[in-house]
Amino acid sequence: MEHSIKLPPNFDLRAANAATEWRLWRLCFEDYLVGSGQDNAADKIKLALLRNMLGMEAARIVITSLQLSESEKDNYDSVMNAITKYVSPRVNEVFERFKFNNRKQLEGESFDNFFTECKQLILTCNYKQNKDSIEDQLLRDKIVQGVLDKTVQESLLKLDNLTLEKAANYCRTSEMSKQQVQEMNPTIEIDVVKKSKERNQVQKKYLFQCRRCQTQHGLRECPAFGKKCTRCGKLNHLAVSCKVKKINSTQEDSEESDGDDTLFCGALTSKGNKKWMDFININGKSTYCKIDTGAEVSIMPTKIFKELKSSEALRPTSTLEAFDGTKVKAIGKIRLHCKYRERECYEDFRVLDCKSMILGLPGCEALKLVKRIYSVDEAEDGTLKEDFIKENIDVFQGHGPN
Repeated sequence: MEHSIKLPPNFDLRAANAATEWRLWRLCFEDYLVGSGQDNAADKIKLALLRNMLGMEAARIVITSLQLSESEKDNYDSVMNAITKYVSPRVNEVFERFKFNNRKQLEGESFDNFFTECKQLILTCNYKQNKDSIEDQLLRDKIVQGVLDKTVQESLLKLDNLTLEKAANYCRTSEMSKQQVQEMNPTIEIDVVKKSKERNQVQKKYLFQCRRCQTQHGLRECPAFGKKCTRCGKLNHLAVSCKVKKINSTQEDSEESDGDDTLFCGALTSKGNKKWMDFININGKSTYCKIDTGAEVSIMPTKIFKELKSSEALRPTSTLEAFDGTKVKAIGKIRLHCKYRERECYEDFRVLDCKSMILGLPGCEALKLVKRIYSVDEAEDGTLKEDFIKENIDVFQGHGPN
């Protein structure tokens, strides 16, 4: 009969769940004693069987670590009670209740299995054995589980026989000591630095594409906030996001006047006089342009257009006529932001296969690169018309190219 009884497995007295498993193992061991007819045997025999079935590591603890007198070491009940006491401090009542309260039926798990495990978990919660009221126990558990400072939470879990009063006093003392440390070290702003890092991490996580500035940034970080649009003059958006088609500028908007008309674009191959060449900031890129007041439109080579990498698409445009009468078909037109020193405007550029970058009359006037003079009888500095003609004789001779 002895050989038909299943022996209990070795037992780890240092395991985290030793207290819970010990109850079951002890019951299995005592069943073995009954089944094998050794339940009424001498303590010496039962203790020998106990050490043998516990295993080498557990037997070493029983022999060397249990605080027993010489007489108690040979007493079966004393040894069993000492083992129970040894594993009991490993039970954290608050944590055991946390596991019990958070246990939920799993997908596909039968109710009987779920209910059985709940009954097993509640055994270590000590709801019946605890002398404190249920209200005090629940408040204590709530403090440990809900306290914000995880260092304090860890310390509370380490305290033996934790009561509501102990938990509350420990939290108050910890909070007060932190305040005192900050007063003693005013330059240390631990919480401020920590919160700042957490806020930056959240903002980095929640980047979004802003429709007011066309860039990605976090909440309340828009560079357009409080800024005036250079196109429409309204606040809180940049010109790149402006939805106003017509701008308040001295340049002409040729959107409606293009039609099938032919626009004069000046010379497309002339190198030009360097006096009439200058750098214009176009969409943030410094571009060398010919200042041509004789051109009705501004011209941009396809090579420069590709380098700008504008997000806007080209729009249809009409035929262009060069200085020599040649008709040129542009690829399209695009409105770009132009800046010269402190002056800004938006100018329509016709994009075509050519080498010359030309800023036409509308753009020249908008950026105040030229000034229209209605009379030269007497200049602003007091010089007379004749003097002006003599000083610029090359301009007033000949008829120009045919």
